[in-house]
Amino acid sequence: MVASPSFGALACLLSLLLAVPSALAIPQNNPAPSPSPTAKSGTISATNLPLPNGGGTVTANGTISVGGSKNSTTTPTNSTSPPPITALPTFSLTPDTPTAKRARACTADSTFCVTLIDHGTVVTFAIDAPADAKWLACGLGTKMDGADIVAGYMYDGKFVVSDRKGVPDHKPPTVDAKQDALPVRGGMDAASGRWVSSYQRMKSTGDKDGDLELDTGKPVSLIVAYGAGDAAIDVAANKGLDHPEFRAKFTKHKAYGKLVVDLNDPKQVAAASASATSAAAPTPTAGAGAAATGDAAAKTGSGAVSAWRADAARAVVVTVAGVAGAMALVL
Repeated sequence: MVASPSFGALACLLSLLLAVPSALAIPQNNPAPSPSPTAKSGTISATNLPLPNGGGTVTANGTISVGGSKNSTTTPTNSTSPPPITALPTFSLTPDTPTAKRARACTADSTFCVTLIDHGTVVTFAIDAPADAKWLACGLGTKMDGADIVAGYMYDGKFVVSDRKGVPDHKPPTVDAKQDALPVRGGMDAASGRWVSSYQRMKSTGDKDGDLELDTGKPVSLIVAYGAGDAAIDVAANKGLDHPEFRAKFTKHKAYGKLVVDLNDPKQVAAASASATSAAAPTPTAGAGAAATGDAAAKTGSGAVSAWRADAARAVVVTVAGVAGAMALVL
């Protein structure tokens, strides 16, 4: 007698038969369903990325937090706009005196010469370069990257100095948000036939972002450069920004060099005393920052006194000669 299968065995056999057609079916090329367009929360560590349509926030370290209101918009933190000028020089120009210690050094080819005048807490920089200069820059340091730079140029008919910071890869120096240099005189110097940039700065400016302390008790390493031609400088490029006078744009320099000024070197001290352009720190006047062009260049500061004395002496000689001639005719 054959035993009949149980109900459980029949149910198991039936499920196997139903599974066979499904296993043998040919797969269809149906595309996978699209993910939900809703962005999930998270952060993207990147910069210069557009915010998603769903909104988001940019954190201080440049990360973008996805999510939030669809109507929210945020400007990336690394905007290309230059930073605002936050501070101007707070010290006053110091008059030059015969007792002020000074020294003068030039590059090997005499393209650049720099005179330093030590007034105590303030130092005068007097730089001169060829007459075709349109801008003239001098920086503390031995290389462009990290140098504490001051550039001198003409802006709307006046001599201006701009405090800047040197950057790597031969890029133009960036404008320092805290300006720490005051113009003394600049422009074409008629007496020497050289383009002059003279300014003063504190030995210690207190600006920890890019400024270097100046120790005149030791040799001072400097880099210098100038640009020539009308295209060498663009003073109108940033006139829509705050303090545009400090923001002129420069093209690549025509010449550059390095030198060391040592106020303890007797030869450099003698060179400073003998140089006409070293006397570039006159008693401050309302026009101390004006361009030194034409006759005004030769008669700025101590040069003005010398020129006045020479003119007065010639006038006395002419007057005496005229009186003597008149007396001779009468007699």
